[in-house]
Amino acid sequence: GMIAASRAAGVGMYVGAGVVAIGYFIATRVKLHVSTYFVMASPALLLLDVRVAAVIWAAILAAATLTPWLFDPRQKQLMMLSVRRVLKIGRRSES
Repeated sequence: GMIAASRAAGVGMYVGAGVVAIGYFIATRVKLHVSTYFVMASPALLLLDVRVAAVIWAAILAAATLTPWLFDPRQKQLMMLSVRRVLKIGRRSES
């Protein structure tokens, strides 16, 4: 039905964009941080069962938060500052 067709279109766009991006990275010899590859691969979680995707996503978030594998300390500091800023703006708009 329509859900299967939309999923197939999404998978096609994801795979096509991934092939183009990987080809570009290889051709230009771009060096990317490991976290960039995780971000690029994260939409693939949408193809999995919801429970499986939730477990994998929780593991990725734990790894991102507790280890230097995905984000270095400077990146984590920047993310925390951004979250605080968004929360501060949210509190102001509620008042």
